[in-house]
Amino acid sequence: MIKEENYPNAYKEVYVILQNFDKSELELIPKSFIDMLKNNMNEEYNFELDDNFDKQELLQETKTILSYVYLNYLGTEEEKVKIKQKFKQDILKNEEEKTLKYNPNELFNGKTDNSNDLLKRKETQIKKYEKENFFIKIIKKIINLFKRK
Repeated sequence: MIKEENYPNAYKEVYVILQNFDKSELELIPKSFIDMLKNNMNEEYNFELDDNFDKQELLQETKTILSYVYLNYLGTEEEKVKIKQKFKQDILKNEEEKTLKYNPNELFNGKTDNSNDLLKRKETQIKKYEKENFFIKIIKKIINLFKRK
């Protein structure tokens, strides 16, 4: 799950990964984007790039940012079209799963209206609020003072 508080750490991970790109690939990414990563990353977060990058644990936010970088700056037009089609397929598949899981036609079948039962069970009690007399308050305070000593 993507969490906003993870973004500074993800910026650090992306920045470290981008620093390991070839200079020709790095030039395709706008300097303003790299500066944004550098200015917003968590300097205290320790991230080192492993030699075996395929098995390295990355934050979900890092993967999202890297896919954004690839889609907008590094990928060819054909790859961009394929990626966008894959995104659309994933969204449609996700929506179909939601429809099957939460079928709107059967959502309220078999459920009874319990609102009347709740109203019958709920008893309202009215409490009378009585304001204490000023002199009684003073007397109670004096008594409390003597009790403390």
